[in-house]
Amino acid sequence: MFPVALTGDVDKGEDLTRCLAPLIEMLDSHGVSMTIPVTSGCLEKFQQSFRLLQDYGHEIAGHGDVHKPFLEPFEVQVTRLQTMKDEFQRHLGVQPRGFRAPYLSHNPDTYRALAATGFQYDSSRVCRDPLIYLRARFGLARAYPARWRHFPGLLFRYGLGRTASKPSNVHSGLLELPVFELDDWFFLDAAEGPRLSPEQALVITEHWLTALRDFRRTGATVFVIQAHPLRMHRGLLKAVDMFLSRARAAGCTFMTLSEIHALTKR
Repeated sequence: MFPVALTGDVDKGEDLTRCLAPLIEMLDSHGVSMTIPVTSGCLEKFQQSFRLLQDYGHEIAGHGDVHKPFLEPFEVQVTRLQTMKDEFQRHLGVQPRGFRAPYLSHNPDTYRALAATGFQYDSSRVCRDPLIYLRARFGLARAYPARWRHFPGLLFRYGLGRTASKPSNVHSGLLELPVFELDDWFFLDAAEGPRLSPEQALVITEHWLTALRDFRRTGATVFVIQAHPLRMHRGLLKAVDMFLSRARAAGCTFMTLSEIHALTKR
């Protein structure tokens, strides 16, 4: 069994209703539960949608009180996190176990603040696949632009485990579950990305499967991807559908981040 988590943040909800029914139906057909980090402001506005996701067994994680980075001092971050937890309790009747920072932007005080407010895991650190970057230099894959001089540093950080796809204890009682860098935003919207059309969405599937194979060969123990619910109508739904089928055929088991946290802590 190799654990894989499908995740996707929601920080605004204007298209959520349009995307939600097809997403729930597709995930239900695979028997897969997803982890969806959401800001408390969006949760308040679209609480019925998130209650529906919760009823279908999907995990709703924290994504901040508002969609801005967690770069303030420790005390400010504690206040923001506690405000978010209170809003979760009010609207969903539960408090989030895990967190992902908006834009994945955080500082060392974030880990201290998460531990102080009772969170079990974070998923804000990215993992990078050096082999995909190497293939991209020869036009065989897509990745953020990287010059040859960047590769020694990338390989060094990967060797230290800082960009590897493995859980790590980042603070007392707090587990980091890193997320793969090349998410749907990179493929569909990033200025440095390929800007794929809906008809090309299966390129995303192939890159995720390639990274999954690379990470497993190099000792990874978990693989977490981002597929934002609000982009599902742009071809992403088909890409995720195919990824779920092919990753499961390769011996992967899909779990929520909370389930992976529990598995890691056994």
